[in-house]
Amino acid sequence: MSARTAGRRMGRSGAATPAISATEGAQAPRDAASAPGTATTRLLTAAELAERWQVRPKQVYALVNRGDVPCIFIGRYRRFRLEAIEAWERAQEGRSNEG
Repeated sequence: MSARTAGRRMGRSGAATPAISATEGAQAPRDAASAPGTATTRLLTAAELAERWQVRPKQVYALVNRGDVPCIFIGRYRRFRLEAIEAWERAQEGRSNEG
């Protein structure tokens, strides 16, 4: 390693980028009370939602693909806001009791 690249790491493009120590790059954990919007901004994975509903993750993805379940996309990942899921569940309860 040359004197010019000491303290730097190589990025994907091959260009040297500044090295980040373990404490520099770490972000402080966000307190639930300081989250924007509501007191609980929790994102669930499809597996966590499937466990909550006692179904297979495949069923959760099927509901997402039909547009039945509210979700957000983070790149290729689907995440589910807990408060949106709870509201959706309440709406489903009302729907099933009407029939």
